Amino acid sequence: MKFYKIKFSKIILISFIILSFMLCITGASAYDFNQTSTSTDIQGYIDNSGDDVIELKAGNYSLKEINITRNLTIKNKGSDVVNIRGDGLNTLFNVKSAYVTIQGLNIIDYKVAINSSASYLTIKNNRITSTKDPLFNSPTNDTTGIIIDITNNSGDAFLNNIIIESNFIDTKYEGIIFNITSLSGDSYMENITINYNILESSNKGGIYSDTNAYVKNVSLNNNFLTTESGTPFYLSAANIDNLQFNDNELTGSSTATIINLNYMLNATNIKIIGNTLISGGNVVGINISSRLESSDANITNLLIEDNNINTLRTATGNVAGTKSIILVSNSTLKNFQLSNNIMNGLHGVSNVIDGIIFNNNTFYSTINFGTNGNFPYTANIPLQVFNNFTFNNNKINITDHAIFFISPYTTNLTLENNTGYISGRFLSTGSGGVKNLRMENNNFTQLNSSTANLIYALGPSFLEDVFIYNNTASRVQFDSGSGHINNVTIYNNHLTGINVASISSDVSNVNITNNTINSTVQNGVLTIRQNGKLINLTIENNIIFSYSTATAATNNVVYLYTSGDNSYYENIIINNNYINAFNAGNGMRIYVNQNNISWNDFNIFNNTIETKNGYGILFDFTKYIYGDNGLVNISNNRIKSSNNGINFNFQKTATDILKNLVIFNNTIESTTKGIYLNANTVKDALIKGNNIIGRTHGIDISANNIENITINYNSILSSDKLLTFSALATGNIDYNWWGSNTINATKFSNTPTMNNHYNITLDQMVLLVLGMLFLLKLF
Repeated sequence: MKFYKIKFSKIILISFIILSFMLCITGASAYDFNQTSTSTDIQGYIDNSGDDVIELKAGNYSLKEINITRNLTIKNKGSDVVNIRGDGLNTLFNVKSAYVTIQGLNIIDYKVAINSSASYLTIKNNRITSTKDPLFNSPTNDTTGIIIDITNNSGDAFLNNIIIESNFIDTKYEGIIFNITSLSGDSYMENITINYNILESSNKGGIYSDTNAYVKNVSLNNNFLTTESGTPFYLSAANIDNLQFNDNELTGSSTATIINLNYMLNATNIKIIGNTLISGGNVVGINISSRLESSDANITNLLIEDNNINTLRTATGNVAGTKSIILVSNSTLKNFQLSNNIMNGLHGVSNVIDGIIFNNNTFYSTINFGTNGNFPYTANIPLQVFNNFTFNNNKINITDHAIFFISPYTTNLTLENNTGYISGRFLSTGSGGVKNLRMENNNFTQLNSSTANLIYALGPSFLEDVFIYNNTASRVQFDSGSGHINNVTIYNNHLTGINVASISSDVSNVNITNNTINSTVQNGVLTIRQNGKLINLTIENNIIFSYSTATAATNNVVYLYTSGDNSYYENIIINNNYINAFNAGNGMRIYVNQNNISWNDFNIFNNTIETKNGYGILFDFTKYIYGDNGLVNISNNRIKSSNNGINFNFQKTATDILKNLVIFNNTIESTTKGIYLNANTVKDALIKGNNIIGRTHGIDISANNIENITINYNSILSSDKLLTFSALATGNIDYNWWGSNTINATKFSNTPTMNNHYNITLDQMVLLVLGMLFLLKLF
């Protein structure tokens, strides 16, 4: 029994010794080198030893062309300071195997510090520099930090799992270069992490990759990239998917783009968040563009957020430069969100732009969607569709136009709660159809009254479903080309003008309500123009001032203008507005410059109209009209004018007929004629219950035929003519008060028998005049 115990103990001891020996042979171990070690010593150890860690002790090393052909970690020992210096002509490490780590080294004066052709590479906590010229503080050697280059002659080329972290790289040329090429297959570059590095380049870019690879899962976070003449970050690839570029600070040159992404097929799932981009001049901050040879390229799912882009500022505090961001896609730009950035402008080019959200940004230059002469090859990428654009809560400080695009078809535009100042247009749509446009709660100081517009739609093929509410800005100008305008609401705004015009088609369902409009521009503070039908127009509860010094002939505060043959007005309501031509002009002008105009239900109610050197209400027809017209109702208005108060001016051709006219319960004070009707035939007119002061005429009807005229219960004061007809009239002229103590033939002409009229004595006339002046003063 004792024998077996002794034998068993020996077996255990021998087993322990063998196990310990095996662990020493097969287990992880580190080998130390010191500054006396040569490149040959280290290379021999790599080639002949199985240890996977080399530690360099503190000291100054002179090494070159070390080939790493197996998985290995080369690092400083503990916290030792390890300086490795070259002659500026060679490479320090050539990495030819996966699973290599280079860590904690100071690498000085190498043409290339690390040159790798393998995946699973980690480079961290290193300092890669070049000796500086003491006079110019620039590298004396042509140095590059890290080159990762994979080229396959046959089959696909793969680069995967690269970590470059917490390094300081100060070189003459690029800090990091990626190049993945397959001569006969596809190339792939995936899972690249570049974090917490400081990269400085005196001559070229910071991080550079020009490849045809499919690039996926690239992360660059918390880096400082500075270049004096190149691009801090440049990536050119066949396809870019899932790029994270967050919390970096990039300082570029005065000539090169700061972030430059070029792609062949698709750029998708890109996030650029929390970066500061500083340029030395007027350059592009971020460029994401399809290559010239691309035929079907797309940008999708792009987020640019919380960045300060191109922060070079002028002496006045404005960001200098033109475009902070350029996006070019040969096919589709979709699902792009731009939020919380400080930047210049943006230029987006694509056939289809859809799903764009701009929120809470500060802009110092124009936002442009469409082709542009500054980027010549984009002329082959015309914008065809522009849909689902949201522009909210942004600050605009621009001495030009703010948003400009040209598209044949545009739908679903929302622009809300934006502020700032601009010299040009806030939104300019160019030509093409526009549908579902909403502008709310925008507040702008617009510096140039001759070019400024809240919105300027020039020549759209159609304009539908527009809602403009509670904005403070300059003009609203819709100038449709060949198409119609339908369903437009302009409500509760403070503006300098409104122009709704269809050059060759219809305008319908327009509601302009509760606006305050002040303008110094002549000819149409509020203008509605069409070349076909004008149906369902409401102008109600607005305060409209014109401060133009133009003559009455060229200045109209409210201006309805048609220039098409066979045009038609239906259901027009102009109600309860305050209209003032402060210096000169017509309060309201309805102007027809073509033949065969007709109307039905034209209503002008409850308005207060004041003019200087112009008419109160002017219907001005330069061509003949149809005789079969519906009702024109002018009631309960207060009109004070220095020309005729209510004026209908037709051409007196044989077909001109003014009929179905009601002028009821108005207060009119005119320095010439209170009411003037000029047409070939005037018939079926009711003029009742009006208080009229006309210096030369109370009522003057100039027509060849005057039929069925009812003039009742009016109070008419005139220093000359009270009521005159150019031809013998038929109708009823009873129960009027004549403002003259003496009634004789000089006061009237061609009137029918007048019954139950009342002459006013001198004392009564004085009291009446005082009363009328008091009433007129109230408004």
